[in-house]
Amino acid sequence: MSRPELSLYEPLYTLKEVEQNIWIVDGDLIQMDMKIFKLPFQTRMTVIKLNDGKLWIHSPIAPNEELFTELDTLGRVAYLISPNKIHYAYIADWKKRYPYAQAWSSPGVEERAKSQNVKVEFDAALTDKAPDLWSDEIDQLIFKGSFKNILSSGNNVWINILPV
Repeated sequence: MSRPELSLYEPLYTLKEVEQNIWIVDGDLIQMDMKIFKLPFQTRMTVIKLNDGKLWIHSPIAPNEELFTELDTLGRVAYLISPNKIHYAYIADWKKRYPYAQAWSSPGVEERAKSQNVKVEFDAALTDKAPDLWSDEIDQLIFKGSFKNILSSGNNVWINILPV
């Protein structure tokens, strides 16, 4: 029995506007290791342009030069957000491109990365209170999940965009 082929949300690696100053970017499939099998998983990130012009990147996807060029015309990448223990893999790559950007970790990400032999460094940890850097525009909350702890990812950071 063959598995159905997954379709991707084309176009990949390009900004797709959702709302004013909010975009999504779809990336390639990755193979998530579920211990006894690998599960294909599509990647997607969110980009928010804050009122000060800085870019807030939620769950950065695999690096792509065309995407970097688009982002550079949009604003300055300032914040790289890892919302849970499975969305951190490309933060180190993005830090190489944007060394001045601050990388923010959700609870348990650093331990998870170390256990997976992924070298990544974070500048700060996300908490239940959004930092002053974006608290006027984006709210957040540590969501302690279930469903086998969100597929063993543990905690997730719930993000809410505030009306301005």
